[in-house]
Amino acid sequence: MSGPVEFGSSSRKGISVITVTLSLCIIMPLVGLATDLTMLYLLKAKLLAAADAAVLAGARALSQGNTAAAQRANAQTAAVKFFNANWTAGYWGTSNLTFPTPTVDDTTNPDYRTVIANASVSAPLYFLRMLGSNNATVSVTANAMRRDALIVLTLDRSRSMDRNVPGTGRTACEIMKEDAVEFVKYFAPGRDMVGLVVFSSGQYTYRARSNFTTPDASGNTVTSLINAIDCRDNTATTEALRAAYSEVQRVGSSTKANVIVLMTDGANTQATGDAYGGALDAAALNAAFGGRCIEIGPTRPHPRGCVGCVASAVRRPRVGLCQAETVSGTSSRVSSSSSSSEGS
Repeated sequence: MSGPVEFGSSSRKGISVITVTLSLCIIMPLVGLATDLTMLYLLKAKLLAAADAAVLAGARALSQGNTAAAQRANAQTAAVKFFNANWTAGYWGTSNLTFPTPTVDDTTNPDYRTVIANASVSAPLYFLRMLGSNNATVSVTANAMRRDALIVLTLDRSRSMDRNVPGTGRTACEIMKEDAVEFVKYFAPGRDMVGLVVFSSGQYTYRARSNFTTPDASGNTVTSLINAIDCRDNTATTEALRAAYSEVQRVGSSTKANVIVLMTDGANTQATGDAYGGALDAAALNAAFGGRCIEIGPTRPHPRGCVGCVASAVRRPRVGLCQAETVSGTSSRVSSSSSSSEGS
C-alpha cells in the first residue's frame, strides 16, 4: 500500500521558475511599451515645438510685403526656415521627415490669417520590435493666427519734444519720428489699417486706411507725414486722444484689433475738457475697451478703467502700456510711450 505523495523543495522551485517566466512574458512587453512610448512622446514634443516655432515665425512674417501674395510667400519662407532651425535631420534616429510648405488661410475668419503646418517623421522602435513593429509614425499639426489691426498713431509735436535727450545727441522729436516710422513697418498693407493723429496746440488727423504705404491723391503716406513733423507749441493730449478714438469709431471694426498708440513726453497743457471724462468721453471709451484696462508695470486693472489708465499715463510720462482685456471677441490696446522725461 503506497503512502501519501509529498512535494519537496525542488518541486516548489520548479513552480517558481515557471511563474517568473510567465510573468516576464507579460512584464517585458509592458516595459518595452512604456520605454518606446516615452521616446515617441519626447519625439512628438520636439517635433511639435519645431512646428510651433514655424507657424509663429510665419504669422509674424505676414506683415512683410506690399501684396497679399508677397506676405503669404514671406510667411511660408519664414516658417520653413524656423522649422529647419529647430529640427535636426536624423534626430534620435528618425527618418522620412515630411514637412510640406505651410498654408495660409485668409478667408475662414474675417480679419484673421492662420498659418497651418503639418509635420511627420518615422521614429525607430526598440523593445516593441519583438512584436514585429520596427518603426512608428509621429505626426503633428500646428497653427498660429495673426489678427489684422487698426492702428492710430497719436504723436506729440509740442515744443518740449524739440529738446535734446541726454546721452543721445538727438531731440525727443527726432527719436519719436524714427521710432514711429519703424513701428509702421510691422503692419501689413492691404490687411491692417494705419492712421495718424499729430497734435500740439491742436490736432491733425490723417484717416486710417489699408493702403497706407501708397501715396494718396496729395502724395502723402503715413510715413511721409511722420517725417514732416515739426515740433512746436503746447500739448493738447486729451483732444488728440479724443480724435484718435473718433477715428476708431469711424472705422467701426468689431473684428480688427483696435489700437491707439500715444507717444508723448509730458502732461497735457492745452486741455479742452476733463482729462478723466469730457474730451475723452469716459463712458464711451471704457465701453469700447471693455471697461477694464491693465497698466503694464503694475499689471493690475486701473481703478478708473481705460480712461484712468490713459490719463495717468499722460500725467506721469514714462514707458507704459494700457492693455484692454478681450470683450466679445475683440481686444484693444492703448499705449503710452514717453520720448523724454520732461513735460512741456
